[in-house]
Amino acid sequence: MQRLFQSDALTALFGRSVGTLSTRSVLAVVVIGVLAFVVAGLLRPSAVSPTPSSPGATVGLQIGDVAPNFTLTTLEGKQVSLSQLRGKPVMLNFWYSTCPGCLVEIPGMQRFYLAQQAAGNDFVILGVDSVDDAQTAQQFAQQYGLTYSLALDNKQDVAEISQA
Repeated sequence: MQRLFQSDALTALFGRSVGTLSTRSVLAVVVIGVLAFVVAGLLRPSAVSPTPSSPGATVGLQIGDVAPNFTLTTLEGKQVSLSQLRGKPVMLNFWYSTCPGCLVEIPGMQRFYLAQQAAGNDFVILGVDSVDDAQTAQQFAQQYGLTYSLALDNKQDVAEISQA
């Protein structure tokens, strides 16, 4: 068998065969690329999020914009406005009870929400249902043991804002 490298260190690192060399080289390039991406993200100065009272703050749907305000009714009958939640990390989740993707993601979101609450983080998930009636949404919430806030958008006002 012919050695690819004269150095035992290089042979140990990259292997004795061309296939092993190729695999390990590609893996090394991927790892270096990921590390460069992470370092670049860590070194980039953090952007200050604009608040509605900030001069020049743009309300919109682009990165850095202030999200448009809306008010919906929760399953408990309370009014919730996005503006009430400003300053907190908020995850909006658009869902409905028979959505295949929702059935997959919602249990994980519930676990994440509980972990955030247990860690003392002031994290909010607002599940926005624009399809189901209150009874169907409530049954779904009970079946899946959801403890984060769920609201109805039966007129699809918020759904339309998010697609604008």
